Amino acid sequence: MKKSMVGLIILLVVGTGIFVLRGCGNNKNVQTSAIPAADIHNKQTVYLMAGKIEANEKADITSKITAKVAVIKVDVGSFVQKGEVIIQLDSNDLQAQVTQAQAGLDSAWSNYQNAKSNYERNQRLFNAGLISKSQFEQYQTAFAVADASSKSANAALKIARTQLDKGMILSPISGIISAKNINNGELAVAGVPLVTVVNSNPIIIDAYAPAALITQIKTGQQVVVKISEIPDREFNGEISVIAPVIDSKSKNIWVKVKLSDPDPLLKPGMFAEIALIK
Repeated sequence: MKKSMVGLIILLVVGTGIFVLRGCGNNKNVQTSAIPAADIHNKQTVYLMAGKIEANEKADITSKITAKVAVIKVDVGSFVQKGEVIIQLDSNDLQAQVTQAQAGLDSAWSNYQNAKSNYERNQRLFNAGLISKSQFEQYQTAFAVADASSKSANAALKIARTQLDKGMILSPISGIISAKNINNGELAVAGVPLVTVVNSNPIIIDAYAPAALITQIKTGQQVVVKISEIPDREFNGEISVIAPVIDSKSKNIWVKVKLSDPDPLLKPGMFAEIALIK
């Protein structure tokens, strides 16, 4: 009986020692894994600003005249260079106006030359006393009228040629066609957007920071950007512009962030979260 009790006591002591050792081992493991977690937390950037990717340049292209579209040379997604012809309007009527204006100028110029010749000849006759002043004034008036008519016809031709030139619609910027609102054969109405061109290089984010960050942000400061549509990636950038005033309603500061990662996945309209790098 005594031997069995002694054995039981020894068994309990050994078992308790093993339990204590295991417990210590577990605590050691927890503490070891918590160290890098704490380090990561200390180094982790906090996303404090929100914004949206905007095109660096954007142009809604319109026609300056109302005319039918003869040829449209682009589609959504097409890349265009600044100054490239993207739409050719039907120029038949415009060309007819130029031809008519040219004919009017030719006629006016011929009348001007005749009137000038008569004026100069009769001026000599008047100076020689061979014709009266009233006779000379008739030629003088005719010359002035012909001169005015010639200038008017020349101006009309310039206008007609300008209108003809407006039949060729050029892209004012280099970029990608993001919208097309007209097709071949349709009527382009003056002032109504026909196509939209955007230039997303560099990629810009319009963001808003809480006013409390005013002392923590500065131009040139490096940031990390998350895009909601691309959740598994982060992008680098820097603050390029900070508004000089705080919005009185939202109490936020407008900030422009320029991304340094030119990635075709990034598109205008995507939403972004921005973290400061300290």
